[in-house]
Amino acid sequence: MTLDPRTRAGRREECQECIQVEIAREKANMLGRIARKLERALAELAELGPELESNGRQGSVQIRTRYARSYARAGELRWFLVVQREALGLREHADLDRLYPLPASQTLATDRD
Repeated sequence: MTLDPRTRAGRREECQECIQVEIAREKANMLGRIARKLERALAELAELGPELESNGRQGSVQIRTRYARSYARAGELRWFLVVQREALGLREHADLDRLYPLPASQTLATDRD
């Protein structure tokens, strides 16, 4: 049994549409995963920041190290988010600055004490 060429073309288009939907869904999921990781890194910075600030130069090396690592990770994740958004054609990132503000590097401020 052979299919009418129009039927095959219709099925092909239907399959292509399904694939496009799946690709769009995966892109959205990927952006969400990166954003959630960034939120966790920023939350850790928010938790460590006041402790680091209150202790000044006497702050434990462990807290300073954790803050520096979290800060670097948050910066990296934000960059990943920018790159992925640009790959999707989103060129404006002002909303990222509002939604995911990266605090000033407190490790630099503490080093000057």
